Amino acid sequence: MRDDRIVKMCVAVASSLFDAAINYVWNASVVELRDKVRRFGINVVPQILDDKSFDEDALLDLKDAELLDLCRKLNLIGDDNFFFLDQCRATRNSFSIAHPAAGTVDEDEFLSFLSRRQKHALSSAHNPKGVDTKSLLAALKATKFKKDQRQEWERRIQETFEAQRELMFATGEVITGSAGSLGAAGFGRSNRRHDAG
Repeated sequence: MRDDRIVKMCVAVASSLFDAAINYVWNASVVELRDKVRRFGINVVPQILDDKSFDEDALLDLKDAELLDLCRKLNLIGDDNFFFLDQCRATRNSFSIAHPAAGTVDEDEFLSFLSRRQKHALSSAHNPKGVDTKSLLAALKATKFKKDQRQEWERRIQETFEAQRELMFATGEVITGSAGSLGAAGFGRSNRRHDAG
């Protein structure tokens, strides 16, 4: 979060321009949420959303409310985070220089805004990475898994978010069925075709 927005925020706060400071802080949050999506995997998002047109340009074109909703769908933020960040978004829209202000913000309200945004947009070090299901299926069809390959795919599946794991195992038993060396529960079912270890 160390960038020119934060420097500008500090100058705005020192000048008691809290409406400007809120805007700089919110913009830094949007940048961080976009980075969370990138770390998740831009190439995986279309598979989750069933939207082949999603790419870097689509990410940059998302409105703030749409970005928050996407982050919640990808489990990059939880429901509580979404609720508080959406309140921050509403505060930014109503009480900052981004739009004609509906009122003014004092230092206590700014500190509350800053604290919520820090806690709910930046503090979570957990950033699940999506599993590229196309690559997984191609790997399953291509050849027998060696022990290290199986362990790598198990790790990737364990590190993704719960909804994607459930989807992968619910839809035709992608991994546990005919291809399955990676069991749904323990990721350790044996399979004659793929368990070469």
